[in-house]
Amino acid sequence: MEIIASDNVTFILLNGIAVSASVRLSNNVELQAADTSHLDLKTAISTCSRPDDIAVIAAFIPRITAQFRIA
Repeated sequence: MEIIASDNVTFILLNGIAVSASVRLSNNVELQAADTSHLDLKTAISTCSRPDDIAVIAAFIPRITAQFRIA
């Protein structure tokens, strides 16, 4: 799981859950199909502090299937 925040919106990236349409869970939380267009491996790797983190990032990014959008 990765958390991305900007301004007043936070996205929690998930794998193992697939949705074909957005599902509103509460006024501020929505489960959505993932938008990984803003992710790139180079940036993700730069956040790693240990070598085994790189393997986890490389395996996780292609498997992201859904996201929580919290506003």
